[in-house]
Amino acid sequence: KPARSRFYAEDDDEQDNTPDPVWLVSNLIPDMATVLIIGAKGSFKSFVAQEILLAISANIPTFGTAPIRQGPTFYGAHEGRNAIKKPRKQAWKLARNIEQRLPFFVMRAPQIKSQEQCDEFREQIRVRLRQQSTPIAAIALDTVAKCMVGLNENDAGDCGLFIAFCDSLRDEFQCPVIALHHYGKDAARGGRGSSALPAGFDTVISVERFEKSLALSVRV
Repeated sequence: KPARSRFYAEDDDEQDNTPDPVWLVSNLIPDMATVLIIGAKGSFKSFVAQEILLAISANIPTFGTAPIRQGPTFYGAHEGRNAIKKPRKQAWKLARNIEQRLPFFVMRAPQIKSQEQCDEFREQIRVRLRQQSTPIAAIALDTVAKCMVGLNENDAGDCGLFIAFCDSLRDEFQCPVIALHHYGKDAARGGRGSSALPAGFDTVISVERFEKSLALSVRV
């Protein structure tokens, strides 16, 4: 049987038989979607992303609800990688009273201008997945700016390249892809760069930190 075309046109019955969209983390992270987390520097957006991925990999509640499925998660980091993979992870496991090894993987994120880096990033995820017993559950890319080195955040076409890369990861691995992004100089105007960036994602989450209490506001 020939492979189904990526441009296959579904008829009325096939559309009705498509599974309904579901949340991987209820009311926060939709499954098989692209998610943009926006926050100022030091707003704990990386902390939020790591909390979500670790909770999914451990199959424990996060933001007051259990993920609908457990599986390996991959954190592609350009900055803070050493903190993410050791002290932050260890502190999280201590706070959650978790001692077992988790299918939570930390790796360098690609610079999407390089097709070679994008291909190698995908392949390294595939390598780890061949060693796992459950399908992948989520991928994070931290940050948009460092993934777009050599490209222009203010250019809609260049932002489109990053969006297309996130879409391709979502489509291949059938899981949410979460990208972390900084606010511009005026936070009221949204993230840095072209408005094409947030417009190209299925879900946008804003993270705000309250300095005195260290509390967080997380808005979908």
